[in-house]
Amino acid sequence: MADFYLKNGPSNSLSGGQVNFDGNYPFGGGDKGAYLERTSKCASLPQAVNIFKLADMHGNVWEWCEDYYSPAYYADSAKVDPLCDKEDPKYKDKNYRVKRGGCWASHAENCRAAFRLYGDASNRDYNNGFRVCSVRAR
Repeated sequence: MADFYLKNGPSNSLSGGQVNFDGNYPFGGGDKGAYLERTSKCASLPQAVNIFKLADMHGNVWEWCEDYYSPAYYADSAKVDPLCDKEDPKYKDKNYRVKRGGCWASHAENCRAAFRLYGDASNRDYNNGFRVCSVRAR
């Protein structure tokens, strides 16, 4: 299974210069490469636009997700995002949200959509971002 979906399709490696991350720490058979040490303008790296025409889903800034985070839920659900019921006593802190995709300061292994990090939903940081999206009825 591929870890990264880039312009040229699925890949099991990530090299510096393909997307904005710490290029000194590539993934898989990837080569070392550029490290900007800052955020970059969205879609400024052509390879960072994936096959779904989404830019910078790997690296650049962490993407906040709507998913709630609870270690108890994730321990039971390694492959599928848990559906967290806010009233469930197993879910202790309702302010923690999942972040995905890594950022400009991340190692490549953290730039996978499957890698989950969490933080308080009120946290504001230059490493974090989000996507505004619209869902249309079919």
